[in-house]
Amino acid sequence: MPHWPRPLRRPFRPLALAAALLATVALVQGGTEAPAAARPQARPCITDPKPSIRPDETVGAMSPGLADRVIRRLLPCRQASQIVFAKAGASPGRDGFTVSGSHAKVRISADTTSAALAGADWYLKYVLKVQVSRHARPDLSRLPARLPVPRRPISRSTQIVNRYMYNFTSAGYSMPYWNLDQWADELDYVAVAGYDQALELIGQDYVWYRFLLRFGYTDEQARSWISQPAHQPWQWMSNMSGFKGPIAKDLLDKRLALGRQVVALMRERGITPVFPGFAGTVPADFDRHVPQARLVQQGGWEGFERPAWLDPTSEAWGTAARTWYDVQTELFGPTSHYAMDLFHEGGKNGDVPVRTAYRLVQEALESAHPGAIWMLQGWTGTPKAGFSADLDTSKVLVLDLNSDGDAKYSAGYEGVQWAFGSINNWGGRGYVFGRLLSMATSMPAALASDQGRRMTGIASVMEDTQANDADADLLADLAWRTEPVDLRSWLSDYGVRRYQSDTPDVRAAWEGLAHSAYSLAGERFYPGHGGPDAMFEARPSWSSTGAITYRPKKLYWDPGILDAAWRHLVSASDRDPRLRSDDAYRKDLVDVGAQLLSDRSRYDFTQAKAIAAKPVSDSYPADRKLADFGAAAQTFLDHLRLADELLGTRRDSMLGTLIAEARSWAGSPAEADVLEYDIRSIVSTWGDTAQRAADLHDYSARHLNGLYSTLYTQRWTTFFDAVKNAIRTGADLPDIDFYGMEAAWTTSTDKAHIPTAPSGDTVEVSGRIAKAITPVDLTHGQRISISKIPAKVTQGAPFKVAVSITNTGTERLSSLAPQLELPDGWAVVNAGVASPTAIDAGATATATYTVMPGRHTPIGTATVTARMQWVPGDTATNPTFVGTPTAYTSAHVRVGPWVKTPGVDTPFASIADAFSAVAFSDDTNPSAGDMDLKGNSYSAQALAAAGFTVGGKVSALDTTFDVGRAGSPDAVPADGSWFNVNEEGRKGAKLAFLGATASPSASGTVTVTYTDGTTATGTLGFPNWAQASIPDNPAFGAKVVVDSRYRNVPTGPANQGFHYVVWGNTIDIDPARTVASVRMPVTANGELRVFAVAVVPVS
Repeated sequence: MPHWPRPLRRPFRPLALAAALLATVALVQGGTEAPAAARPQARPCITDPKPSIRPDETVGAMSPGLADRVIRRLLPCRQASQIVFAKAGASPGRDGFTVSGSHAKVRISADTTSAALAGADWYLKYVLKVQVSRHARPDLSRLPARLPVPRRPISRSTQIVNRYMYNFTSAGYSMPYWNLDQWADELDYVAVAGYDQALELIGQDYVWYRFLLRFGYTDEQARSWISQPAHQPWQWMSNMSGFKGPIAKDLLDKRLALGRQVVALMRERGITPVFPGFAGTVPADFDRHVPQARLVQQGGWEGFERPAWLDPTSEAWGTAARTWYDVQTELFGPTSHYAMDLFHEGGKNGDVPVRTAYRLVQEALESAHPGAIWMLQGWTGTPKAGFSADLDTSKVLVLDLNSDGDAKYSAGYEGVQWAFGSINNWGGRGYVFGRLLSMATSMPAALASDQGRRMTGIASVMEDTQANDADADLLADLAWRTEPVDLRSWLSDYGVRRYQSDTPDVRAAWEGLAHSAYSLAGERFYPGHGGPDAMFEARPSWSSTGAITYRPKKLYWDPGILDAAWRHLVSASDRDPRLRSDDAYRKDLVDVGAQLLSDRSRYDFTQAKAIAAKPVSDSYPADRKLADFGAAAQTFLDHLRLADELLGTRRDSMLGTLIAEARSWAGSPAEADVLEYDIRSIVSTWGDTAQRAADLHDYSARHLNGLYSTLYTQRWTTFFDAVKNAIRTGADLPDIDFYGMEAAWTTSTDKAHIPTAPSGDTVEVSGRIAKAITPVDLTHGQRISISKIPAKVTQGAPFKVAVSITNTGTERLSSLAPQLELPDGWAVVNAGVASPTAIDAGATATATYTVMPGRHTPIGTATVTARMQWVPGDTATNPTFVGTPTAYTSAHVRVGPWVKTPGVDTPFASIADAFSAVAFSDDTNPSAGDMDLKGNSYSAQALAAAGFTVGGKVSALDTTFDVGRAGSPDAVPADGSWFNVNEEGRKGAKLAFLGATASPSASGTVTVTYTDGTTATGTLGFPNWAQASIPDNPAFGAKVVVDSRYRNVPTGPANQGFHYVVWGNTIDIDPARTVASVRMPVTANGELRVFAVAVVPVS
């Protein structure tokens, strides 16, 4: 699906707010896609889409002038002029940038133009807090007049020097009929995101046309072999040829002209165009024109006859390959990277040895373009085993297309360098979907694996560019990171940057997406190609589980979570009315709203199916069944209609846009009908016969206005009418010729229900749908909560989390799977109280965990999530088909070393503010404590019996201490924490501490800061808190403050008769000075704990 419409120019520039150009939108579109209010217009500095260089012009690796031109296409002149670019010294095998500030300018120095633009993107995201995506550009009216400069330089370096964009199929599903404006906007995004290579297929059909002419083919013969644009990519992968040919000569000419401009646009943005290379694909009759050719016929692919493969050992190979590259260079100039695959999806090598075939293909490329890199797709069955045996592997890069889904890189690709790939969209299906959790964890894991040193690239290889911006944006972001990513915090911030709006609803919406459509990883990993399709898009059948075989059969998330996320998104514009005219926000309303209705269609389908399956009886007569089924079917169709209406508020979600776009390229009405068929077929039957549609029909399964209102409505209405008739008559359901219905639709040019202009306001329609649709609640009210977690946690120091689960339903919950979802690098080191596996109705259970944050966790806010899925008592509606019941909750903790630097940071206000561990627990709530990192703790009652008041004042060591309350943070681990001692005006010779350790003994250096700024140090140590008997000479000279005779374990009091000691100890201080603050020592795992501190006054 194209991301901006033709035939008219895109109605607003990519970075200007939609409302800023409302008048133009209204004139061009004739619809109501944007709201009525408009603010003063802010425009990018450069708006002309035409390239500034020739397509064959050579551009150096780093061009400050070209980087500046891209930024001027994104920002107004005033702001763009404040960003300056400079060349940095390149590091072999790496790429990098540094963002700094001087003389009120933002300075970006980089090794390459692409890295410089990635540096600009990093500045925009993490300093200005604005996101550049395909469908999100900064609101220029909200940019500061004076750009802030970074407080300190930001430097990033990466071994990911190949940052690649596009699947072969993108040229068919996304951009077969784009114009120059659309390409300029798209490539602005690709460049600023830091991608430095992009597949270029537009106009390459002319290479084939001229190639065949040189071997004696007539004009018509050559054009007859070339498919129409939307189906061409599969021809260049050797799967088919000649789809609805001959292609018009005028169309070839226009595509060549555009393709040359696209190449120039890429080059001036620091993007290397990747051209298709010659792998030997030729017409099946090529040997008639070239007698020396020896062909290996390739058989069929999905009902299509494949082109032939020219045997590279035959005499004709050298001439054919040389001619191909000569023609391509004449038309487009040379490049440094060429993409081609041998034996794609079942191709045959005949009797040609695999290693020989690959070697000769590389030799032909090297002869034409010395030093060129051959890019292969790591896909089903390719590259074939042994491919690299005779290759110069320094000039080969394998794109592992589905690394976050079905990774093949672990096998090693025979030692060849490779790129980590992600396919976030298949066929242009409009679902909201992404393996972001998988990507965030598997990509760092890949870098750290045995194959990591050969991982030199990333590959954003979606089949369609229309949906799921977050996937490509995260992949590009990860290319410049070495530290772990807290994905849920990243997504929450991403939503804020995307809309330039930080409201609770925006954050809640993106948190919901993180827990539903974007949550897939690990045990929730998604089989199949992409996300689940809507039942709206499936050929009707009671056995159907989706539109196509390749699709997942289940909905792995709870639709209630996505529903709540969308409702938060709808409400966001109430808090921030500016969002009503924000194009990214409006697009997301449509995409997520359509996904909500898509999820709902699965539930509606199960309701209708259940009624249809009920037998007619005296207690359930046919007329009642007919009425019940009619109501259920009507609900399904009503939701389909609402989806069509919502999609119809945006041009980029309309079939009419695609058809108008295709027809605008035609030179005659007859050709326009052929190009319309090209579009209609690719989104429905795919092929042009029943056999060719057998496995591919509805592969594209798109969320499109006009497709929903015509073909999808016709199919389901026909099916439901047949079911109603069967209920009336008692007859079996007849076989319905759905292919015949679809084939008639593809050849039609009737636009009666396929509008080309949007209607309705996205925000208003979304609000109306939100009121009309009652959420499906699979949880039946069950909820999970985080009942205990510290507000502050320390890098590398453990802390305790308690999770409570309440079954508010009337049935027992079974197969529970509560779990903690933690930032990367964090781990559960002790599960404490075992997680419950079942809960009776009305009961509550608690699970406790000890969590260890990573020592290198970034300072700031991190998210800890408790999540639970279960099997409800009633599984009649097949919950895995309609979604798995899920409850989750999140808590945010402040992460820091809590080791402050005097003169830069400040200490905690008091020791109580520094508490982050729980040493004391009440006997009625024993699981709240965790003195020893195993869930065990002092008993407040046992201490009280020995004369020690938890939560009160304790006199010991010639002073008085304030002790924290049981069951809440009451201890400071030895993690370097720094806190004030609130003993203002008091001086003493000693500083006293209450504490203990869970290790045999522990000690460390305490730093005391006085009010005059001077410091002193002393050694503080304690013995173990648990003693079989009190030692005569405790370690470190510690004193027994209290000896309690039992402790709490997670289930209650235990170990009566043992000694559980609170120790006291002191360090010397200067009696002439006043203590201001204390810095704790650092011990292994922070196991030394301090409960209280006090100055011992001079006697």
